[in-house]
Amino acid sequence: MVPNQLGPSVPEGISPLGELPIEILITIMESLDIPSTIRLSMVRLYRAS
Repeated sequence: MVPNQLGPSVPEGISPLGELPIEILITIMESLDIPSTIRLSMVRLYRAS
């Protein structure tokens, strides 16, 4: 697993998204055309988990 550049790496098994870099999640959300406000709130939830 590649460490997250925004902070310490997330231990495996914490959540199903724990193994994905945040950049990949943002790319997926952009490709699905999710509004940026929703995307930002999801990023905050992801970092808090």
